[in-house]
Amino acid sequence: MTDSAPTSPSKQIPNPMDSVQTHLDKEEVHSVIGTPAQPNDNKVLIGWKNSPDGNKALEHYLNKLAKPQDHVILLVVLPTTLFKSSGFGTDDKKMERKALRDLREHAQQLASEKIKLIEAKGATASLEIVHGERRYVIEWLALRRKVDLIILGRKKAHAPAKGLSKVFLGHPIGSTVQHVLHKVSVPVLVVN
Repeated sequence: MTDSAPTSPSKQIPNPMDSVQTHLDKEEVHSVIGTPAQPNDNKVLIGWKNSPDGNKALEHYLNKLAKPQDHVILLVVLPTTLFKSSGFGTDDKKMERKALRDLREHAQQLASEKIKLIEAKGATASLEIVHGERRYVIEWLALRRKVDLIILGRKKAHAPAKGLSKVFLGHPIGSTVQHVLHKVSVPVLVVN
C-alpha cells in the first residue's frame, strides 16, 4: 500500500514496512481481507495469533466486549525473514518466499473462521497481515487505523514485573505489551 501513516508535529511513526527486508513483493508485505471499517464504527485492534495468548484476546472480546457497532481488526504480524542466508544464492530466497506465502495463506484461512465468529456477534471484521516487528507494527497500525481500543494477550512466562508494570499491573508483561502501553494514546486491554 502506498498511503503513509498520519503524522503530528510532535510524533511521527515510520511505516514499519519501509524497512522490511523480505523477498516478497511490496504489495504482499501488507495485505487486508474482510469488510473495511465504516466511519462511525468503534475500531478494535486485536493483536491476534493462533496461540493460547492470541486466542485469549479474541475470546475475551467475543465473550465480554462484542457490540454490533464494532469493527474488529485482527492483526497478524509475520516475520520479515525466516532463514539466515546459507550463501547458496537464489534457492534460499525462493524457499523463504514460499514459506512466507504459506504462512500468510494459513493465517488467512484461520482468520476467516474467526471473522465468522465476530460477525455472528453483529460486528464487522477484517484481517491485516503485516510483516515486521510486532511492537512497532501494532503502534503504527493503531495510529493509521485510528483505533479506539487495542486488545492483546499476555504470555504467562515472563521475568518479574519492574517499574510501572509492577505498580499498575501487578504482574509481569512482555516487551511488546510494554512498548504498546507506553507508545499509544488509546486504551489497551491486556488479557491474562
